[in-house]
Amino acid sequence: DFELERAGRLLLVAARRWKPSTTGVEPLKGLAAAGEARGGTECVYVLAGEMTRNAQKFAEQSRIRALRGADLVKLTTP
Repeated sequence: DFELERAGRLLLVAARRWKPSTTGVEPLKGLAAAGEARGGTECVYVLAGEMTRNAQKFAEQSRIRALRGADLVKLTTP
């Protein structure tokens, strides 16, 4: 959904699935594929709910960072 670039590093962010209370593997696979295709150095998945265990494993294996509500607040707090 977003590409952020700084100092030659490309960060891809997916933040489109706000309604599901649980996120499965499929959206993470899409993010990982986009990161690989674009040469991203990091991928971040923003979610409102929880991830399934399989999704958590996939995120760890694919080095996708998951950000939830409290994590987002920390990013904006000085």
